[in-house]
Amino acid sequence: PFTEYTEKQLEILMMDIKKRGLDNAIIVRPKKDYYEIVAGHNRYEAIKRLGWTTIPAIIKDLTDEETAIGLVQSNFMQRQHIKESEKARAYKLKVDATKHQGKKGTDSLKIIAVEEKISERTLSRYVACAKLIDEFMNLLDNKKLSLANGEILAKFSDIEQLIIFNSIVNFDIKITSKNLQLIKTINPITEDAIKECFTSEDEDNEEELEKTNSKKTKKTVDDLMNEIANNEELSILEKQLDTVILKELLELLHSKKMIKL
Repeated sequence: PFTEYTEKQLEILMMDIKKRGLDNAIIVRPKKDYYEIVAGHNRYEAIKRLGWTTIPAIIKDLTDEETAIGLVQSNFMQRQHIKESEKARAYKLKVDATKHQGKKGTDSLKIIAVEEKISERTLSRYVACAKLIDEFMNLLDNKKLSLANGEILAKFSDIEQLIIFNSIVNFDIKITSKNLQLIKTINPITEDAIKECFTSEDEDNEEELEKTNSKKTKKTVDDLMNEIANNEELSILEKQLDTVILKELLELLHSKKMIKL
């Protein structure tokens, strides 16, 4: 679930090990004719580059589930910065391993939430987000996608997610809960269907806004007409012009932003 260190990160690790030595031995488990690294992949790579021929290691006879849990815990302890996408995949791996490891009826989410000191709801969202395609994982890492919206997107298939991602980019659709719920009503999900859905909604919104603005204009024009009628000097204008023409004139001036009501 974790990405490999970059060259720069490996160089920093190499220099640290060269200067101070290796603080923590790697953890391995015996296989048929070799040892599999459970924790310490980056330390192992750094030491290889330093030219060492041996490395301190702790050998543990672990099950697949214990290995998965150990790998997640080790990386959480060793890494200073963990991406949201890495957390999602790591929590999913740990939850699955705990389910297989535990007895029937074990609430793995509750157990891990306590261990990781996060809420069950947040953990559940991370686990759901493990099903996101890479494009949405990148948005998650860059804080352009929330866990809550990621959970909604994760319920779509990989192909549907890709269609939605392309539509978001091509049609400049904002990733909001409301928009994602609207996409859920589309069947089948295609770029054309998404475009048509949001074009139709924009037109409805514009029409509703126009009606609202029209009502506001009518009210403010009526208020101004009342002021004119109650003002002796301004009432001369009303007498010189037909009332209907005056109202139309005021609405026209308002629409051209020549007067502010």
